[in-house]
Amino acid sequence: MPRLAHTAPAALLSAFLLLVFLGADPAAVRAQDAEGAPADSPADSLGTDTPSDTSPASVGLMEAVKEAGREGNGQVKLAGDRSTSPTEPTSFIVNLTNTPKFGIQTNATSNSYYGNFSNVVIMRNAARLATDLSYRWGDFRQQIKTTESRTFQTSYSNGTLLPFGLTIIANRDWNEDRTTNSSGTENIARRDNQRASMNLSAPQMTWRNINFSLKSSSGLTDNKSITQGQRNDVSEAFLDGGLKMGTEIVEGVSVAGRLYGRTSGGDRNLGEFTSSSSTTTDSLGFGIYYDRNFTSGRVSLVRGNFKRRYLDYRRNANGIIDTLGRDEDEKVVDEIEFKDAVSMELVNSARLLGVTLETELSQTMDESDFAVSLVGLKERLQQKADFSLGFEAFGDTFNVAYSYLWKWDDQQQKTIVGKRGRQYTKDRDFNFHYGRTLFAATDLIFNFHAGLSQNTAENGYLQTDKDRLRNDYSLRLNRTWSESFKTNALLSYKENQDISLNATRSSNNSIKDSYEIAPGYTWTISDRVKLQQKYRIYIQYTDYIYSELASSSRLDSYNKRGNLTTTVKIAATDRLDLTVRHDFNKRFNADKSKVDAAGNAGYFVNQRQRINKIDLGFTFAVADGVRLEGSTYSTLDEKTAISTEERMTERREGKLWVGAKVNKTWGQDGDIEFSALVRKHSGYGPSLSEANANYWETDVWFKWSF
Repeated sequence: MPRLAHTAPAALLSAFLLLVFLGADPAAVRAQDAEGAPADSPADSLGTDTPSDTSPASVGLMEAVKEAGREGNGQVKLAGDRSTSPTEPTSFIVNLTNTPKFGIQTNATSNSYYGNFSNVVIMRNAARLATDLSYRWGDFRQQIKTTESRTFQTSYSNGTLLPFGLTIIANRDWNEDRTTNSSGTENIARRDNQRASMNLSAPQMTWRNINFSLKSSSGLTDNKSITQGQRNDVSEAFLDGGLKMGTEIVEGVSVAGRLYGRTSGGDRNLGEFTSSSSTTTDSLGFGIYYDRNFTSGRVSLVRGNFKRRYLDYRRNANGIIDTLGRDEDEKVVDEIEFKDAVSMELVNSARLLGVTLETELSQTMDESDFAVSLVGLKERLQQKADFSLGFEAFGDTFNVAYSYLWKWDDQQQKTIVGKRGRQYTKDRDFNFHYGRTLFAATDLIFNFHAGLSQNTAENGYLQTDKDRLRNDYSLRLNRTWSESFKTNALLSYKENQDISLNATRSSNNSIKDSYEIAPGYTWTISDRVKLQQKYRIYIQYTDYIYSELASSSRLDSYNKRGNLTTTVKIAATDRLDLTVRHDFNKRFNADKSKVDAAGNAGYFVNQRQRINKIDLGFTFAVADGVRLEGSTYSTLDEKTAISTEERMTERREGKLWVGAKVNKTWGQDGDIEFSALVRKHSGYGPSLSEANANYWETDVWFKWSF
């Protein structure tokens, strides 16, 4: 694929945008911004509203924009009437809010203390200035480690004060992690990141039935970090700009395009090396949108590329850092990365006589290349098609869907002459859904899915050629007997076949058959008592195709799982709620041991297991905003392993926590808020560490707005 030319230099595009901003009629733009433009139609946009929107800029459009900047020419119509309200405040500052917040958090592993102060100033013309300061410090219980972070951010948006949208953001994030390992060596990881950006956006304008909008942004980044004595610093500036436009060519059919460009540059430091860095990006998009009669959809084409220069560690053909045994001056390289991509998409929905047909077709091609990394050149192609047909007939619901995916990737590594060969993936999926109300309050739902995945490779690369076939059937029956009693039942069967085409991996070839039955019910006994039970039995057979060969170590197996879950919820009083839950789980595993003359298989049980778990929980509302909480569970796990003799192990585990939760507000608008969560955890069992078996959990904070 040829590399794209940089058709939209960001600097020239942004300079053009600035001229439009300065030349626009202030009165007209204020009218545009006062109430908000109507929602974008396909004619206004292609993609999101971020500066990544792109479109080819024709000479006619440029002339239109120039006309839009001339005062009093009467040629530009802005979307929406945004006249200034006669009741607009005359004071410069409309509202000022300060909100300090302080808190503490503890858990099994750490303690944290934090504070935050935010300030928001609302000014005339809906302008807004916000500042946020925060600090957090933490220490860890099970290791010698402390963390500290400080954050500052301020942002300004001009509202309707100027004839264009303006947003300025500046922030600084500083954090430090000090950890002492078991040998007494202290490692410090520190990062100091400073950023500033400015965003400009022109209001949507219309000239000769063409809607267009412009956006641009610029900014600075200064990031200094050090980990284990290794520096990784970045100091860069960026500038970007985007233009999008669209028009309705006939009723119900619109065309839209977008154009975007971005450039950045500066210096990067990695280890002891410093070098200049830069990135140049541009993209172009075009689309046709339609909604006529019984059909609607879109056709779109997007193409983009970037070139990036930066310092990086030397990497091998798999993209993994490869510096072992190399001299210091060979570990870091000045890398240049290229990437081109083209994407096409067709989306269509047709509706006729109660039948809906959905169609999605797409293709994406891209290639990337590295100047130094042994990864070298990579090429990819993906094609996808999705079809869905749905309709209702005589109270029945039908839906049929088919999905097809075909993709490949190839690579030409730096150290190998010629390409490695394409890796192909082909997926096909078929889904069928049928739903019917059999009779009053009884619904039947049937689903079928068949899928085939195939992985093949040219030249036997990685020897991963494999097929997987999946067949799934499920039948569900839901019945509402009354408002207080409901039942449901699920019956399903699944078949998975995994076939490796390479002889060295064929011992894993297998067929798995799974059966599941899962009935359940929900019974609201009274306004205060609710009972729910679910039972599930699951059986899986695994048959290895070559298990009978003397050279195979695989054994066919049989696994069975049974689970019964009972949950009772009791509203004992208006303030006390109780929950009781019991889980009973029984399972066993078996290996195929023989086959008799009639072909019946015999299985030897090698493991039996039974698990009982009881959960109890309560909440008690002491007063408004104050409640007590508690929960406990106890588990008994009995496992019997059988080989030449039986060996039984028993494991008991449990945990109890009790605590209180408070959330109170004071003031007419809840200006003062206090929140506290305090819990005491105690537990036992082999899976709980000493720290997790006995600890306090707290989360307490206080906030005041004035």
